[in-house]
Amino acid sequence: MGQLAHAYQQFKGADVALLMVSVDSPKRAAQLAAETGAPFRVLSDVDDDVTVAYNLFASGIALPATVLIDVTGRVRWVYVGQNPADRPSPDMMLDHVRHVGDG
Repeated sequence: MGQLAHAYQQFKGADVALLMVSVDSPKRAAQLAAETGAPFRVLSDVDDDVTVAYNLFASGIALPATVLIDVTGRVRWVYVGQNPADRPSPDMMLDHVRHVGDG
């Protein structure tokens, strides 16, 4: 979350809205946002509705994932990590944003 917070202005400049969805409680999600200085909303998915909808479970555990959704609601790119540290870099995400904008 810290890397995204630092790159927030680049995403904003690319007309991208960032949201983070956590399986933690709303209180813990708010704490994470405060601890990292996240300038974007951190939402709570304690009932796993989003995790189930995007099929992001493995062995009963929510996988870290990044989903790029365009303004029409169409999923354009998905990155599913194999462990909590396995996440795309902000640069990789911005490259995909630019690619979607070109296509």
